Amino acid sequence: MASGKIEPVKFRLDDKVVRIQKINKIYEEKYVGNKRIVFVCQTPNGSLYEIKYEIDSKDWYLFKK
Repeated sequence: MASGKIEPVKFRLDDKVVRIQKINKIYEEKYVGNKRIVFVCQTPNGSLYEIKYEIDSKDWYLFKK
């Protein structure tokens, strides 16, 4: 199995593609026994989003806008 770096580039919100310009912070958290990688991302217009990737299920979640 190849190991690589997980890094979001864009995501879909309300039928609109939101591109990520910069990742301001990356950290890990554990929620109910599930490990997640949290990305605090900035878009080209300056909006901040918090995106979480759950390692076991391989699911992405938009947590905060």
